[in-house]
Amino acid sequence: MGKNKISLKKLIIMIMIFALGLSSSVYASIPNKLPEDHKVINGQLYINGNKVTEIIQVESGITKELTIDQYILELEYGEISFDDTITLEDTSEDLGNSPLGITDDWYRYDETSNITVLRTDKRERVSTVLKNETSNPADHILSTTCVSGHSFSFNVGTGERPYIQTGAGFTWESSLSRTEEKKLTINSGMYGWWEFAPQENKTVGLFKTFSWLGELKDFKQVHAYSPKKVNNKFLDGVYYALESSKMPTN
Repeated sequence: MGKNKISLKKLIIMIMIFALGLSSSVYASIPNKLPEDHKVINGQLYINGNKVTEIIQVESGITKELTIDQYILELEYGEISFDDTITLEDTSEDLGNSPLGITDDWYRYDETSNITVLRTDKRERVSTVLKNETSNPADHILSTTCVSGHSFSFNVGTGERPYIQTGAGFTWESSLSRTEEKKLTINSGMYGWWEFAPQENKTVGLFKTFSWLGELKDFKQVHAYSPKKVNNKFLDGVYYALESSKMPTN
C-alpha cells in the first residue's frame, strides 16, 4: 500500500513537471507582453519586420548572448523591464536658477519609486548597413557607437529638471555613450546591421510647489530617465543583430 502511495505521488509530480514545462514552452513561443514593434512568428523574433539573428545584453558592464526565448521570457517576466512609450520634453516653463526671494515660492521633488528599464523606444541603428553579395553566410566586423541622454515627461519644465536630478534615488547622468566593434554574420543576399536599446534609470515622483510660508500650493506626478552608469562608465543596454532582404530606411 505504501509503495502504491509513493508511485501515485511520483506520478502526480511528473504530471506537474510536464505541465510546467509545456506552460514554459507556450510562454516562450507566444509571449503575453512585448514591445509593440516586436513580433514572434514560428519562434523567430522580428523587430519592425526585420529578422533578429542575434541578441547581446550588456548589464553592469558584463556582456552575454541571449537566445530569442531567453530574451522574450526576460521581457515577459520582468527580468528585463522595458518602456516603449516615447517621452516628450517640455521646455516652455523655466523657473530659473537665481536665488529665491524671501516671499517666493519654492520647489521640491519627492521620489516615489525608481527602476531600471530597457528603453526600446530609443532603439536605433548604431552601425553601417552591409549586404552580403556572396553565396554563403559571411562574417563582418562592424564599428558601433551608441549614445543616450536624459529625458523628462512632457509636464517637466526646464527649470524643474535640477530638482528631479538631485531628488532621484540614483546618480544622475545627463549623457553616456558606448563604442565597440562587433562581429556580425550576414546570410547570402541579405542586408545586416546592429541596433542598440539603452538601459536607463527611471524615477517617478511628485514635483511640489510650496509658498514661502511652507504651504503646499500645487503638485504633479512626473517621471524622468537617466542613462545607467556602470563601473566602466559605459552605457548598459541590448544589441540586436538585424537582417532584411531590403535596405533599411531608418
